[in-house]
Amino acid sequence: MTQKTVWTHPTLTEFLNGLQPLNKMRFSAYRTAIKLRKIQKKLTLDYFNIDNLQKAFRTISPDPNATIEVIVLAEILYDLYESSKQRAQQVT
Repeated sequence: MTQKTVWTHPTLTEFLNGLQPLNKMRFSAYRTAIKLRKIQKKLTLDYFNIDNLQKAFRTISPDPNATIEVIVLAEILYDLYESSKQRAQQVT
């Protein structure tokens, strides 16, 4: 049996709705860049070490169609955010 998880948290919905006004920007390159930067800041991805990201996601599977269990994904994300938290504290 395959389980599928769908998650629409109110915070996610609010964040996505906050991106909607950016659709009025004329040039798509600027619009995309600003949206990506807002996502990066919201998720604190600017403190992630790219090497840690690559290592973490290489452990999953090289198959792009592979599925991952929620608990495994949660553990990977927890480790990544813990290392980014330490990096953020070093920067500030």
